[in-house]
Amino acid sequence: MDYELFIYSTETSDYIADLLMKEAKNIVESELKLKVEEEHNIYIGCGYFSMNIEIEDISDLEFINKNYNLNINMCISIQVYHKTFALGISQLLKVLGKVLSEIKGDALLIFNGSTQVLKREKGILYVNENADLSKYPLRELGLSYVKAELN
Repeated sequence: MDYELFIYSTETSDYIADLLMKEAKNIVESELKLKVEEEHNIYIGCGYFSMNIEIEDISDLEFINKNYNLNINMCISIQVYHKTFALGISQLLKVLGKVLSEIKGDALLIFNGSTQVLKREKGILYVNENADLSKYPLRELGLSYVKAELN
């Protein structure tokens, strides 16, 4: 299952990678891998999911800023592995909740390139009430949110 997390942060991609690693180590009970691929991306992976922080090819940012009316400057591609989806999405949402509580800017989580799962703008976290979210244990975010129609 493919996701993209778009965030706004005044921190560097290295800082965000360290934050993701720290939170994932605290939550995921399996070995984590961190790999920096030149100046292109930073890879973090475990048995449930992988994340790539895009450093160089960030062409989607302008599109996201314009079409979703958000202030975004970083993209993290996420893949939750199908065979461990139930546990993987739960662990991922815990990690994302911790990261979003640290980073106060706008955020957008998209599934398969188009379906908005969650969106934070002006400090308010919205969860898409129209998407099939029964497979998402949103309480794992550990954050308060408002259900809303996200198009």
